[in-house]
Amino acid sequence: MKSIFALMLLVLGCLTCVPAAWMTGELLAGEVLELEVTSSAAGTGGLLSRIAVPPELAALIRKQPAWRLESREHALTLPIQIRENGNASEIAWRSPRFMPPGTKIRFRLITEPVPPEPAYRVSDEAGRIIVSHKRRPLFVYNRETLLPPTGVNLLYARSGHIHPVYTPTGRVISDDFAPDHYHQHGMFYAWVNTQFQQQPVDFWNQAKGQGTVRHAQMLQQTSGPVFAELQFELQHVAFPAQMNEQTVLRERVSILVHRADTVTAWEVFSEQTNVTEVPLILEKYHYGGFGFRGAREWNAPETKSRVEFLTSAGKNRQAGNHTPADWVMLSGPLSASQPPAENETETRAGVVIFGHPGNLRATQMVRLHPDNPYFCFCPVVDEAFTIEPGRVLKSRYLVLTFDGSLPAERIQQLFAEYAQPAEMVLFGGKAVSRQPE
Repeated sequence: MKSIFALMLLVLGCLTCVPAAWMTGELLAGEVLELEVTSSAAGTGGLLSRIAVPPELAALIRKQPAWRLESREHALTLPIQIRENGNASEIAWRSPRFMPPGTKIRFRLITEPVPPEPAYRVSDEAGRIIVSHKRRPLFVYNRETLLPPTGVNLLYARSGHIHPVYTPTGRVISDDFAPDHYHQHGMFYAWVNTQFQQQPVDFWNQAKGQGTVRHAQMLQQTSGPVFAELQFELQHVAFPAQMNEQTVLRERVSILVHRADTVTAWEVFSEQTNVTEVPLILEKYHYGGFGFRGAREWNAPETKSRVEFLTSAGKNRQAGNHTPADWVMLSGPLSASQPPAENETETRAGVVIFGHPGNLRATQMVRLHPDNPYFCFCPVVDEAFTIEPGRVLKSRYLVLTFDGSLPAERIQQLFAEYAQPAEMVLFGGKAVSRQPE
């Protein structure tokens, strides 16, 4: 069975078979590092590809200013970037778009004398962690607490969420402290109907005073030519309005950001660990989980009727609520400060979120709000789930933002690549590193 992450290596052979470069950290005359990529039945659509590499090879790659993948046969040159993933190292690159299913390409790893300028940057501006591509902001992660509008209950104060979310051309498509739901904060992750220490705890509806989610600490910020990455830690806190507040879940989040042609893509990895000695019961409920609140303009009377939901099953807002979906698209009109995209009669933009096939109870149910521009992936619509002490709930989602419209066929192609990545083999001398079954 293929690993959920699908991009791991198995080094075959004894140490004497390992190329000298891997052992000495130097390339010898005639030694070549090569990467063979075979697209899956889904083909490729331009998403980020990653492959784990042995520590010795990672050290070798770091000694050079930069590297690229090159295939003269296919006239392809792709920059690569090292990613540190816990105790492992990976190389990452953007896959070629429209690589037909079963296509096999052998790339050589070539050194570059001068490192390319980081196209993706992460900057910290007074507690606002801004991720940008070629100086255009893509989203803001709020590590400092934001206060609600004047006169609104201070229990709605929030940190540890993403807002604003921008399209590739810079349009804002998220909302924070929406007047009808002050507790909905851009892109966020929280549970609603839970039991902890035999008491109800609602981490989502903050005004109850039962729970909230907060930023705890930044773990890593990475800029580079291929991707940007944020790693941070959140606290899911019970009883914040009381003297005995307690952190129930400690959540580690990684967000990998890149471009896939005309869309921006961010892959979200979440690990929620119960750090108490008491189970946290996620009761059966009709919403809660990984959520997104759309632009405030999409709730205005003059535009609400032109806001659209679409699920992977082809269902709209009414038919798609509480149905399983691989992905959900939310789109709508925006102010005409910029001209409409080509072949569009009005300025539109939107977001698509993919749920990973390895998630809890995938394909997960989705909540599509009947009136407001908001949805979430909710694995407890039909059945409760318990996070036992010390146990970890892992989740993965891919977020796409776009201008104009994004055809369902293109979305499905990208989802297929996300769910079934290409297979990769790394060669060096006589050693072979291969993705396991």
